[in-house]
Amino acid sequence: MNEYNASQLSELYRSVLPSADSVLIKAGTSVVTHPETGHPNPRRIEDLVDQAMKLYKQGKKVAIVTSGAIGAGKAAAKLKEDYGPDLADRQALASIGQVKLMRLYDEYFAKYGMNAGQFMASRGDMLDYVHARNFLNTVARLSRFNGFAVINENDPFSTEEIATDDGYMRGTISFGDNDKLSVMAAIVLNAKVLFYLSDEEGLMDYKSRRKINVIDDIKEARKFVKNEKSRGGTGGMDARLNSIEEALNAGITVVLLSGLQDQTVLRAISGEHIGTLFLPKNFKYTAQGD
Repeated sequence: MNEYNASQLSELYRSVLPSADSVLIKAGTSVVTHPETGHPNPRRIEDLVDQAMKLYKQGKKVAIVTSGAIGAGKAAAKLKEDYGPDLADRQALASIGQVKLMRLYDEYFAKYGMNAGQFMASRGDMLDYVHARNFLNTVARLSRFNGFAVINENDPFSTEEIATDDGYMRGTISFGDNDKLSVMAAIVLNAKVLFYLSDEEGLMDYKSRRKINVIDDIKEARKFVKNEKSRGGTGGMDARLNSIEEALNAGITVVLLSGLQDQTVLRAISGEHIGTLFLPKNFKYTAQGD
């Protein structure tokens, strides 16, 4: 893993991120819902939509993957924090929570004269050639109707596993708080950059709590983390790194950022070296003037 000084970091961010013509932004449960209540967080969703629209107006192809449906449904049903529902309960809660989330997304997109276009996807959809092709074509066609793609896992119909609050898996392979879904969607949509928004400022060294600025070897990243899931989500950092590795192998640059701060995606694209930049496989950095 190479070390970069502040000047090199800014140069690296500016050389890699602004040129991407297609990006996907994934917002985790800890970003789009309130930590205390589990209800959708209007401020964070509004900031997410604002950033997405600014990128869209720059001529970039942009899509959002959102998590938080199960947590929002649980909050709407007024369930206690320690309530551990089974698979059917969680699927029912997801169907309730998805409505709460999409209502906010649609409200904030409407301020820009846009419509939120809802996509509910399963792993099988992304792996099936015809389904994936239809997904790509539909996303591309949305702009004709001022639509913007907002994607989530199809929890109510999924027969794959969903992690329960007591740590057990009920059902049959989870997307992991949509980390895996994000990568699969990014590949299908030919995204050049995948932004992960979470409650962390980036990849943190769990021993020193120091943020790691750049990862150019995914194997090196694993020594910094413990396998712990985020608040309200079903993915841990170790599982997230598995998804990130798949994206990097597909040539997609990944940026792990805090979604609890304002405008972090736009700040990173402008050259501010926030978060952690994961460089794709076989990426070669050449310092300016070399």
